[in-house]
Amino acid sequence: MQRMSLAGFLMLALVSASASAKCPTRLPCPVNPLVVRLHAEGAQIYDCKADASGNLAWKFREPSPR
Repeated sequence: MQRMSLAGFLMLALVSASASAKCPTRLPCPVNPLVVRLHAEGAQIYDCKADASGNLAWKFREPSPR
């Protein structure tokens, strides 16, 4: 028989409880109402380069409109 940690047991209990709970199709959000909806197209281009300490990091290069 496999032993289960307390954290594993609690996670299993939470998943079981949430699976049996009914979720509403739309969640109310009275605190942060939608103010504006915008549409944009394009891409942001990043390069993977070494920083001063030699670690690789993503660096922004340029935006690219379509």
